[in-house]
Amino acid sequence: MKGDLQVVLQSNKWQLFLVFWIINVMLSIAYKFYYYHTGNHLLYTWTPDILFFALVVLSIFSKENSSVILGIMLLLLCKIIGSWSIASFYPNQMDLYKDVVKTWMGYVYIFPLFLFLSKTADNITIEIPEQVKQAFVILAGAFAVSVFVGLVLQTHIFHTYPNPTRFGISGLLYPSSYVSYFYVTSISTTYLLRKRMPSKKVYSILLYTLSLAAIFSGTKSTYLFLLVFYTLYVLDNQYYRKKWLWGLIGVAILGLIAIRHKLASVFHVLVELYQKEDFITFALSYRNIYAQSTLLFIQENWTWKNYVFGGLDNVNQLTEMAFIDLFLNFGILGTSVFLLLYYRFIIRHIKWSLVNLVITICIVILISVGGNFFDRVYLAPWLVILFLLQAKEKK
Repeated sequence: MKGDLQVVLQSNKWQLFLVFWIINVMLSIAYKFYYYHTGNHLLYTWTPDILFFALVVLSIFSKENSSVILGIMLLLLCKIIGSWSIASFYPNQMDLYKDVVKTWMGYVYIFPLFLFLSKTADNITIEIPEQVKQAFVILAGAFAVSVFVGLVLQTHIFHTYPNPTRFGISGLLYPSSYVSYFYVTSISTTYLLRKRMPSKKVYSILLYTLSLAAIFSGTKSTYLFLLVFYTLYVLDNQYYRKKWLWGLIGVAILGLIAIRHKLASVFHVLVELYQKEDFITFALSYRNIYAQSTLLFIQENWTWKNYVFGGLDNVNQLTEMAFIDLFLNFGILGTSVFLLLYYRFIIRHIKWSLVNLVITICIVILISVGGNFFDRVYLAPWLVILFLLQAKEKK
C-alpha cells in the first residue's frame, strides 16, 4: 500500500508541487492584506504546507533515504527538548505547534523537498518541466508588476513596511525579509534560466522587470544583492569591454549626484539611522541591540542541555540573524546535524561555477545579518527551483 502511494506521489510530483506552491503564494498574499488591515496575524496559513510536507516525507520514506529522515527527526527531538527546558520562562504558555512543529518544519522543509523533486531514473539529468518554468515566470512576474501597481496607487497595503514613514514598495510581498530573499532567489533563478535558454526573451524581460521592481523595495540587503549581482552580470557577459557600459555608469553616477537630496529625503529613515548609530547597528537595523536581551536570557537561564539541544522562544527571542537563531533553536548538536544535512543533500550536488558560487556567497552573507531565512516555509519553493538549476548533471 505504501509502495503504491509512493509511486503515485512520485509520478505526480511536479503537479503536486505546483498546486501547493500556488496555494502557498495565495495564502501569503492573504496574510499581508489581513495583517495590514487588522494588525493581527492570519492563523493556520501554514496548514497546507504541513500536508504537503507529510506527503513529501512519505514519498521519500525508504531505506535509501534513512539518513535524511533520521536527521530531520533528530532536529525535531532537539527542538522539543530545548523548548521544553525553557518553557517555564516563557511569558505565555508555550505554543507547541507554532514554536516547535512550525519552526522545525520550516528548517527541515528543504531537505525532503529537494530529494522529492530531484529523484530521477538512473543517469537522467534533473529537468524542471516547462509548466513549472512557466508558473515561475507568471508568479515572479505578478509579484514584480504588483510593485508598479503600488507605485501608482500609493496604497499602504503595497508598502514593504507597516511603518508608513519608511520608504519601500513591495507590492504583494511580505514581510520585508521575504522581500529581500524573493528578489535574491527569483533574480538568480531567472538569470540561470536565461543562460540555459538565451533564445527565450521572456527570461530577459523578467530579469530586468524584477531588477527594476527590486529598486523600490527599500531594503538594504536587496540593494547590496543588486550591486553584487550586476557586477557579476557585467563580468560574466564581458560587458566591461563595451564602451557603452562605462558611458551608462557615468550617466548613472551623475544622475545620482543630481538627485542626491531627493534620495536623502526618500530614504530619510535610513539616513537618520546611519547618522544616529554606529555602522554595525545601521547595517543590522538594531538587531544587535535587540539580541542583547536574548543573550542575557541565555547567560541567566541556559544549562548544558540548552547548549547541546538549544532553547529559544521564537515569538520573543529571535535575533533574526540566521546562523545565530539556528544555534539558539537546535544547540550544538542540532546545528551540526542541520549543516551536515545541507552539505550532504544539497551543497555537494551543486555544480560550483563562478555564478553559482557568487550567488551562494551572497545568500550566506545576507542571511547572516538579517531576516529569518532557514525557518520560512514560503521560501522553499523558490529556493528549491534555484538549487535544482544549480545541480550537477548526472553521468
